[in-house]
Amino acid sequence: MKKLIVTILFIFLFSIFLFAEDNPNNQNNSSLFSDDLFTEGFKFIGQYKNYISYQKQNDFVINYNNDGTPHTENYILSDLKRIRLSPEIKYGNMFVFHLDYDNELIMTNFNRSPYFNLMFRPSTYNEFSMLTWDVYSGDSIFYRHKIHRAYMKLSINSFTFTIGRQQIRFGSAIMWNPLDIFNPISPVAIEGAEEQASTDALRINYYLNDQTEIALIINPKRYKDNFDKIKCNTFNFAARFKTTINLKNIKNKNFGSTDLALLVAYAAKRKIIATDFSTVLFKGLLKGSVLHADSEGSSSFLQSSIGFDRSFKNSMRIAFEYFYNQDAVLHNDSLMQSYNTLYNNGITSDNYYPLANRIITMNHHFGGLLWSYELSSLFIGSILIMYEFANNGLMVTPSVNYSYSDNVTCFIGSIFSGVFSKNKRRSDFYEYHGKSLVWMGLKLFF
Repeated sequence: MKKLIVTILFIFLFSIFLFAEDNPNNQNNSSLFSDDLFTEGFKFIGQYKNYISYQKQNDFVINYNNDGTPHTENYILSDLKRIRLSPEIKYGNMFVFHLDYDNELIMTNFNRSPYFNLMFRPSTYNEFSMLTWDVYSGDSIFYRHKIHRAYMKLSINSFTFTIGRQQIRFGSAIMWNPLDIFNPISPVAIEGAEEQASTDALRINYYLNDQTEIALIINPKRYKDNFDKIKCNTFNFAARFKTTINLKNIKNKNFGSTDLALLVAYAAKRKIIATDFSTVLFKGLLKGSVLHADSEGSSSFLQSSIGFDRSFKNSMRIAFEYFYNQDAVLHNDSLMQSYNTLYNNGITSDNYYPLANRIITMNHHFGGLLWSYELSSLFIGSILIMYEFANNGLMVTPSVNYSYSDNVTCFIGSIFSGVFSKNKRRSDFYEYHGKSLVWMGLKLFF
């Protein structure tokens, strides 16, 4: 019975798609679908991406020798090559089927260490569908293929239905985003939001008008990583209301429209309520968000962010952001116990719910500054500076993107940090203290 849920939803959506045109009640100008929807199309996009990263280390344990002694190195090196094939079928603005199919070859000098799994093999524990296939895993070579995204989208009047493996992001924050509850990403993720882990879900959007929308998300999950024992209380649910307030009567050019959003969710057995705003202020955007989570079997916590983002006419952008996490690892013994098992054991039934669907930080308070400059349409440079207040930790991430042509982009970047306190290991940025990370690569579309 439970295994039929997704199949029934697919049949329901396709039934609407197949029979709506033939409905005799839809032969006038008030057709179920708008007049400009019926333009069929197919496109196929390919992408090749290669990025190489190098990080200095101090006696990093690569693996263990036959006699049980550790084999260590003073650096870790990785080389990822990815071919992504992305066919898309589109029927006007009414129907879209999109697929991102990846083939990945990863070569490193630490394939046998737990750190390899943290970097390149994100946990699929309790995921509804297992769409990653490991083909080969050796001492220095790892090959797999996977479905990165696969979804169908159907638009009918004021409704949009999206079902499948898709990206779901809420919130306006650009560094630490409390409302990004389905698959939160780190502000120093090398590949950025485009490679955010996908979510298997049904998403329903209802547009009341041009300014207001309501979104409903149903994200099924396995129970104890078992498909046959699915329980509804292990699912993730979210409902979001968003509206735009246009301040047309205000003549002051320093103020403008405001986006307001309210999110109510149940994720990883937490009851969540959150709000988010973004308003035009002094030709920039003032952004803020607050999330409150009430966890089953543990204390509730608060996460919040506030920031300002402005782009200038000379193609320069500056953004500031402050983030607060009440439930920091170093101040929650139970959370620390779960976090400490992550490196060697990965995600298990014991640490899944404490760690899933949330931003994890070691400390409470963080600040960030993002500066970028577009020298031309081909060249973009940026620098991200983050500060961790408790231990005076400073992390700097400069990067450069150069578009050689419309189809080829090269990039290079680095992460380095310094922790200026006696308790350096307590900082979130200790991983890069004296151990800078450098990466470079290219992206080619075909």
